[in-house]
Amino acid sequence: MPSGEYQTEAGGYINIVLNTAQSQGWRADLSGQGIMNDGFTREHSSSGYSERLNASLSYGSQKLDFSLDLQQSWVASAKEMTTDYTHIRQGDMIYVRFDNLRTDRHDSNVGMNAMLRFRPSERLELGAMLSSQSQRLTMESENELRYHENKTMSSFYDLSSSGLYPNDPAKTVSLMAYTEWKLDQKGKKLNFSYNYFQRKNEDKTNGWSSMYSQYFFPQYTALFTTANVKYKIHDVKLNLTMPFKFVCIDAGLAYTDISNPSYITNGGNDNYALVLNTTDYDYCERTAAAYLTLQRDFFGKRLSAKAGLRLERTWLEGETNTPGVYTPDDIIRYEENNRTYNELLPTLHLTWRLGRHHQLSLAYGVGINRPNLHDMNPLQFFFHQSYYMQGNPALFHGKTKSLELSYTNGRGLNATAYYHKAQNQVEWISEFYFNTSNKDAQPYQMTYPINC
Repeated sequence: MPSGEYQTEAGGYINIVLNTAQSQGWRADLSGQGIMNDGFTREHSSSGYSERLNASLSYGSQKLDFSLDLQQSWVASAKEMTTDYTHIRQGDMIYVRFDNLRTDRHDSNVGMNAMLRFRPSERLELGAMLSSQSQRLTMESENELRYHENKTMSSFYDLSSSGLYPNDPAKTVSLMAYTEWKLDQKGKKLNFSYNYFQRKNEDKTNGWSSMYSQYFFPQYTALFTTANVKYKIHDVKLNLTMPFKFVCIDAGLAYTDISNPSYITNGGNDNYALVLNTTDYDYCERTAAAYLTLQRDFFGKRLSAKAGLRLERTWLEGETNTPGVYTPDDIIRYEENNRTYNELLPTLHLTWRLGRHHQLSLAYGVGINRPNLHDMNPLQFFFHQSYYMQGNPALFHGKTKSLELSYTNGRGLNATAYYHKAQNQVEWISEFYFNTSNKDAQPYQMTYPINC
């Protein structure tokens, strides 16, 4: 069956200008948009509707610029996906898993962006940008999956589940403040910037499932999850640009502090027996960096060379506290993942102008790829009783080395040859577990990240 997608769109726009000079005076804008779309492939089908409303107010002058933007959006979508997996066990035993998932989601978002820029003199500029958003996602899902033995295709397990995700609004606040001071008229300048980001959200899941097997009586399970996650990021950067006659120097210092305290409770009623467990995770990452970049032209600017070196030191602190099931014999599990490492990251870029239009470039660089907060968080998020995802706090950072050679003739012809080598990259994998010695034990799927 060929895939297809159909989209219907309607919108409007109102613009009010109170000054003929577009860059000065007051200005107001109001716009709205609505979109309907449908699509399908062999594996899934989807449909949805979205609407968006934007309103903005701005003022501009030679010394002061100000803007305020308000946004509201609402998205509704439905998606149905069918997948199958083949699991090869020891010997010639093969299991096949069929999965049919339908998801209905409603996403509402209200946000505000404000910008202020002030120029008290020709050499000094101060500015700040503030953003705030409140996003709420409500989702319902229905899932049907079957496990079969490949030899007979007889039913091994049948599982039906549904879930409701009545999440509370996720609140996000970000702030960026900066200053730029021009030291002279030749390009020497000093830049300072501060960035702050905070996100708080509480995710909730309420679901039930029923499982049938040829080995035991039907099982009924109710499942609920409450997760509280917070992110805080502080970032400070100081940069100095010093162009001289023979070389241009760009140097700076940077510091980043990231914290991610989170808490999750998983509970439910498993065949009328109450099960409850919690996990606390506290993660902190601090990085200090110093960098230097030198740039110079040779042979009458026919050859341009730019070399840089960045030194980073990173401190990682992670604590996981898992009390587990609340029983008298419960044992609290406590884990720490603390590491400190240094990295030296060089870069080199050469550009050779062969003629008026022809140009040849060579670039080499070493970069660092850190696992994100979602990758590191070990909290277990259940989709249903036989499928959950969790991060891996033991992940290491990765490094990428790249070498690129490119050519352009200035008339649309571009050619690039490159070599990339990556180490310790993060990849999410899924594993399926079957307890062949205990037929009463249900199979389950776990998805988690690893270094590869």
